[in-house]
Amino acid sequence: MKRVQAPKYRPIWDKLKAVGHCEIVALPQHHATIIRMVGRTRDKDLKFRLNLAEEHLYHKISARKEGNKISFTLTYRSRLDGL
Repeated sequence: MKRVQAPKYRPIWDKLKAVGHCEIVALPQHHATIIRMVGRTRDKDLKFRLNLAEEHLYHKISARKEGNKISFTLTYRSRLDGL
């Protein structure tokens, strides 16, 4: 029987969605993996993507590394800005 592992990066993504900003502390050699996996978790969140499409918004995750700390920021922008 195969065991299902709980998603490691889901709590980071959930906080980022709710607050718009999240900071975590991790070893520098893991920063690239964490940033990539938060992006993949976002991509798998179909409900989030569909809600943004209905509201004509797109989003961007920015990650800034300082020593052992990674700061994530989620920003939204309207797709209708140029009209």
